[in-house]
Amino acid sequence: MPFEFRVGPTVGRESALEQIDATLEALEAGRSGCIALDGEPGIGKTHLLTELHRRAEERGYLVLGGSAT
Repeated sequence: MPFEFRVGPTVGRESALEQIDATLEALEAGRSGCIALDGEPGIGKTHLLTELHRRAEERGYLVLGGSAT
């Protein structure tokens, strides 16, 4: 099932978006990478993960997701 992106614009997170893009560029160059998101509830972690998902799929990567309670 295709993932639907329903988030608004990412505002004030330029540094985080630059890190996401740098990690994806490293993968394209054959290097490994890791992104860790942590922080208090409500700061936009899910929004950034959705943006990572969107940007990775745009580059042709297979993106898998999961959740837990």
